[in-house]
Amino acid sequence: MSNDGYEIGSHWEHDAVGPGEIIGVETREMMGKEMAMLRFKAEGGEEVLILSERAAEQLSPLLVLDEAGGQRLLAALDVRVPSHALDNWAERSADCRIYAARRDESNQPVHYAPEDHVALVRELAALKRERPDSYGFLEKSTAKIARDRLIQILARSLKRSQESLAAEIDERMGTVR
Repeated sequence: MSNDGYEIGSHWEHDAVGPGEIIGVETREMMGKEMAMLRFKAEGGEEVLILSERAAEQLSPLLVLDEAGGQRLLAALDVRVPSHALDNWAERSADCRIYAARRDESNQPVHYAPEDHVALVRELAALKRERPDSYGFLEKSTAKIARDRLIQILARSLKRSQESLAAEIDERMGTVR
């Protein structure tokens, strides 16, 4: 039995936990989908769940999180993410970590710069309208993070209050909460 190319019973080294053995596969429901997690037993005896690369890519089309938000998400899921999996689908910017399952023509993760958060908010608003069954807790959290960040950036650059910009954005784009 295998999952995403990892053989159960095979030895492997996890970046955060160290060497150990893949001892099973466990599924968890996230965003209405069953996600495969690798059960990993470190040589020191610690057992952890590791988000598989496929599950990482399915987790969300886009999750925009600051460093603390990313850590809270992983803690809430109680999983460890191998750094090589993150390398395949994550990018860093000065202000946020952008997790992207979608890729451009050169197979690089789609990058949303902070000034492009308006595009992300629009995408999430469209998802909420067109596929409400796919619009769950993580999408709501993502929309709030992106919206709040967008308002901060615009308020600073336009020298306006965040409150007045929030009202204008809600009016123009529809509230995404």
